[in-house]
Amino acid sequence: MKHQLRMRRIHHERRSKHHRRIHHERRVKHHRRIHHERRMKHHRRIQHERRIKHHRRIHYERRAKQARRAPVVYQHCNFGGYRKVVRHSTNWVRRLGIKNDDLSSIKVPAGKCVILYQHAHYRGRSWKICGKTQVRCFVHHRMLWGKSWNDQVSSIRVINKYRL
Repeated sequence: MKHQLRMRRIHHERRSKHHRRIHHERRVKHHRRIHHERRMKHHRRIQHERRIKHHRRIHYERRAKQARRAPVVYQHCNFGGYRKVVRHSTNWVRRLGIKNDDLSSIKVPAGKCVILYQHAHYRGRSWKICGKTQVRCFVHHRMLWGKSWNDQVSSIRVINKYRL
């Protein structure tokens, strides 16, 4: 009988040892899985933040390029005086904060064309300038009958060169 009790105790110890080992392995496996999930969640968050940052940078660069791609008009020759970026057409330069008949130079970027008009509402003489072009001084450019374009612009049409 002692032998049987001893064998039961040994068997019970082995069994409980086995169960403890299995339980320990399950616990370790569970913790590894939890740790892996947390690590992956952190990694996905970091990747998402990087993507957002990248897209914001790309968006900012595109906006900056668009700003560079817009024509710029200047009050005086050689790009002096006040300057205005002309992102879209205007039938009356005063709407853009430009004095009437006050422009003397322009920069037109690649891919854009600008048509300058002598009078408001796109009337009167017109002068088409397509980029990439810089006109340093309107004084040297004449309308018909010898009149200079200097201080003559009242409306401006901006168009994409490739949509003509």
